[in-house]
Amino acid sequence: MIMIAGLPQLIELCLSASFYYKRAFSFSAKFLFLYILNGAWHGVFTLLAKGGCFHG
Repeated sequence: MIMIAGLPQLIELCLSASFYYKRAFSFSAKFLFLYILNGAWHGVFTLLAKGGCFHG
């Protein structure tokens, strides 16, 4: 009976844990994407500057 009584709380805990895990994963994925994008732009501008196409 104790297990049945504590089941809703357990389910709620699991759902909230997975929710926060998804949010954290989403945030880190966005951060990683922006980091890679920023690195790519930096690489492009570096190549252009070395090629003499971009003066700045």
